[in-house]
Amino acid sequence: MERVLGPADGRFVRALHEEHGVVFHLEDTVTAIEGRRASLKSGGVLEADLVVVGIGVRPRLALAEQAASRSIAASPVDALSRNQRA
Repeated sequence: MERVLGPADGRFVRALHEEHGVVFHLEDTVTAIEGRRASLKSGGVLEADLVVVGIGVRPRLALAEQAASRSIAASPVDALSRNQRA
């Protein structure tokens, strides 16, 4: 989560989940899912009712910055990202 949220918020989110019993298997990879079992590259096997897969991408900031510099006017949005222009 650190790459997405930054170091402080990433640690906070991880600690919050760990307090509720979530176990993170960082730096490991799922190699197979068979039924309710996920096999890990490290050799471990996890029983799971649900598997959450997080696949991240890195934004092309230069492209976004270029687009913003060509933008004529920003469109204001509310807290839910709804356009506020009538």
